[in-house]
Amino acid sequence: MFQFYHRADFEFGRKGLPVFADIELCRLVELAAALGDLDALPKWTFEYIKRRPSQLQTALQVARQVASQGDREAARSLLLRLEAELPGAKDEIEFVTALGQLAELCGDDADAVQWYQRSAQLGNRDASFWLNLAGLFVRNGNDAAGQSQQAIDEYLKIPYLYPDDQSWVVKAYLRIGRMFEDDEKWEEAKNAYEKVVELDTDEMKFAKERID
Repeated sequence: MFQFYHRADFEFGRKGLPVFADIELCRLVELAAALGDLDALPKWTFEYIKRRPSQLQTALQVARQVASQGDREAARSLLLRLEAELPGAKDEIEFVTALGQLAELCGDDADAVQWYQRSAQLGNRDASFWLNLAGLFVRNGNDAAGQSQQAIDEYLKIPYLYPDDQSWVVKAYLRIGRMFEDDEKWEEAKNAYEKVVELDTDEMKFAKERID
């Protein structure tokens, strides 16, 4: 099997993609992943997913592996190539969210915001996603005041979407309070911290200290 793998890689580099059955391409992806071959893994994955778009989840798993092993740009490039190749990819919440995460990891906050906004349009309702998006609005852009308001708007979606999940609601109000403090909007900051006090969680003591 490894002889097949190395021959296939050689043939690809010499004259382009040989004719493989889908099962052979799948096996090449599995072998590249097992070997930790970060040069071949995105290449075989791209070719396999082009052939089998329904296996997009495999591309996400590969991108995570490649990124976790240190090549974030290669992981991002794989998903961007697939997004350009497969018309339906940009309509998959998990796929576009992964593109946002990889853009963020690569230091491209502006692109990350665009992918996260696309994910929001598709109906992403994960609380950690909204916290990340709000944080990006704080860091990204030249209009500090405008970005701060966008961030606050995103944070405020968390208590609305997850009223029963106190841990996320508290995180949102604490971050809102800190942002108002940074802008020297003391009354607004006090209101945010009072929301935390009302929830009677471990963070209540900290919120009371900020109010005082």
